[in-house]
Amino acid sequence: MKTDKVIDGVLIKATQPKDGEPYVWPEGVTEIGEDAFFNWRSFDQTFSIPKGVTKIGESAFSNWESFDQPFSIPEGVTKIEDCAFSGWESFNQTFSIPASVTEIGKWTFYCWKSFNQPFSIPEGVTEIEGYTFYGWESFNQPFSIPEGVTKIGEYALYRWNSFNQPNSRRTKATNEWLRIDNWVFAGCYIGKLEHLRKRLDSGKSTPKREDAWKIISKPF
Repeated sequence: MKTDKVIDGVLIKATQPKDGEPYVWPEGVTEIGEDAFFNWRSFDQTFSIPKGVTKIGESAFSNWESFDQPFSIPEGVTKIEDCAFSGWESFNQTFSIPASVTEIGKWTFYCWKSFNQPFSIPEGVTEIEGYTFYGWESFNQPFSIPEGVTKIGEYALYRWNSFNQPNSRRTKATNEWLRIDNWVFAGCYIGKLEHLRKRLDSGKSTPKREDAWKIISKPF
């Protein structure tokens, strides 16, 4: 029995349909609440978020382990909270985040192990939180960090094991270093290339790190 609950436009809880059946949205949804679609592990049917939604709550679609259908976030959404789409381990379909999005939380797209489709971060995003794109093990598509980004949290792009594009370099010191554009991801350290040089010069340098620096700092 369908028992979806909507309060003041917020979808509090969605009822997972039977296997093989699509989800039918209730009317008047403008916000998707915390855990609304949480743990639909077996769901793999055509699905889209309706126009008019402006916010996607924490863990709203977390742990959709089997989902592998074309999907996009509609224009008009401005905020995606922590863990909203984490654990989509099977997902490898066309996907986009609209230009209207300016806030993306921690762990939001965590562990998209199979994802390898064209993808970009909206230009209006200025901060990428910790673990946001962690574990994109298969991803190897053209990708750049928007110029307006001023801060990237720890492990945000960690375990991008397959990523190898013209605007990237990869090497190893005591841990793996990955450079994308002029950002360097080295374990829990994340910063721009010039900041890494200052960090090394301040007493953090070692012979292994200097060898890694020679590789990672070469012009593209």
